[in-house]
Amino acid sequence: MANIYVTDAWAASTNYIKNDKVFINNAYYYSLVNHSSTSSFSTDLTNGKWGGVLTDNGVSRSHFIWSPDYGYSFNIEPTVSTISFGDGYSQDINTNINNILLKGSLTFSNRDANEYTAILHFLDSRRGSEKFFFVPAFPFNITKKFICKSWKPTQEFYNNYSIQCEFEERA
Repeated sequence: MANIYVTDAWAASTNYIKNDKVFINNAYYYSLVNHSSTSSFSTDLTNGKWGGVLTDNGVSRSHFIWSPDYGYSFNIEPTVSTISFGDGYSQDINTNINNILLKGSLTFSNRDANEYTAILHFLDSRRGSEKFFFVPAFPFNITKKFICKSWKPTQEFYNNYSIQCEFEERA
């Protein structure tokens, strides 16, 4: 079983299993399916065998590809400033254009060792401060930028692992 600190370079004619991680073109990629690599990484990428990097509006960024358990929720707390004018009058105004950012607690339970390792590698590689793309569930289901400042890995029993993490949307 691999660990989160060692990542091999992508190699041609290699058998990869789902969630194997590789480093190529200055980015980490995660295998989406069990497959044998061809002679070209770009061919495998185009054929949907690798994920973990997404380009949105011309910006390439790490992409969190794993689906959390059902039942997660987001806290929605618009950032608003209140200006007091006297005589009891006040006005609430948005603090900036993007004043409604999502914060949520996501759980990934009953994961095998390979998926568990891939998720932890992804989170560890971002170091709690690097933004990544993630698509939340309906009705927020568009590509958004998030960070993850905290996560809690748990070994439930043999080859059964869980991760609890906090995602915060960033503008």
